[in-house]
Amino acid sequence: GDKATVQLPYQSADALNLIYQTINMNYKRVVGLNLYAPFGVGYIWNATVTANVFNQREKADHFQDISFDNSKWICYGDLSNSFKFSQNCPVSLSVDFSYISPSLQGISDLSGMWKVDAGIKWQFGKKRCCELDLKADDIFNTWSPTMTINHAGQDYRMKVRDMTRNLKLTFIWRFNGFKSKVNSNVDTSRFGTGR
Repeated sequence: GDKATVQLPYQSADALNLIYQTINMNYKRVVGLNLYAPFGVGYIWNATVTANVFNQREKADHFQDISFDNSKWICYGDLSNSFKFSQNCPVSLSVDFSYISPSLQGISDLSGMWKVDAGIKWQFGKKRCCELDLKADDIFNTWSPTMTINHAGQDYRMKVRDMTRNLKLTFIWRFNGFKSKVNSNVDTSRFGTGR
């Protein structure tokens, strides 16, 4: 559709300046397919695969003195895994993998990215009303893209050296066996929650 915006860097031809500008693009389109598939092996292993394949096109007639019309096929994949040692075991492990192929942002190309997350969950207390969850996200700190521009005299490379790795400890206490209310008249099967 139209009226999409994007922020892009521009190397001035008149001075040693880098200008960041938010522009209104003439056109942005994303079209593709999405696959969501849960599966597992009994109580031991439960997994979910998410896969997206889509074509993204972005067009602008006036970005400073440049015009662009870029299109790229992009793939995204995610595999979420949960493991239990026995059916009634209060401890479970999770290991998740994510990947996105090289993509685009306006006139720029973004490198592919991948990450691995892992965690351990312990349920305890009366009727397992308490939960302690230790989770490490982006263990290898790889979920930041490199942006490059090589178009119409623009020669630009930006490598983000961000710390996307983090460690979280979460404690949950459900009072009096609290369970969220679910309206049984609403069909939620399209969300892949299995309810």
